Parts: sequence; structure tokens; C-alpha cells
Amino acid sequence: MNTIPLSHYEATVNRINQETVVLVVQDTTSLGGFLGRKSDGEPCIKCLWLGIQRLDDIAVTWKFMLPSPPCPATEIMDKG
Repeated sequence: MNTIPLSHYEATVNRINQETVVLVVQDTTSLGGFLGRKSDGEPCIKCLWLGIQRLDDIAVTWKFMLPSPPCPATEIMDKG
């Protein structure tokens, strides 16, 4: 019976999780102004913090642009 050893599974999950975290940090720091050029090195905490602030601004704007749900009181008044 061909089974995958647990250690191989754990190593794969850890690799995927590490790659995911790296991608999220890269995307967030790019919102904070980090350019990610070859000679730039690792992103700094300031870029990460600014990126999180910009991401929060984007989330608030997105929520604001969504259509608001209908008010239940309006529906009751329309039926009456």
C-alpha cells in the first residue's frame, strides 16, 4: 500500500504556509511603498505598517461601496 509518510505531509504543509505568509507580506509591504527590487533586501516594519493601513483604507472603501441592505421598517411600511 502506497502511503505518504506524515513527515512528508508536514513538510509540504509547512512549505505552503511559509510561501503563503511570504506572499502576503510582500503584497502588504508593496501597498506600504516597498518596491521589492533585487537590491532592496527585506521589507521594513514601516512598510508593513503603512501597507496594513492602506489595506484597512481599501477594506473600508469596499464596504462603503457595497449596496446597503434594505431596511426592514421600509418593507413593512410599503406593505401597509
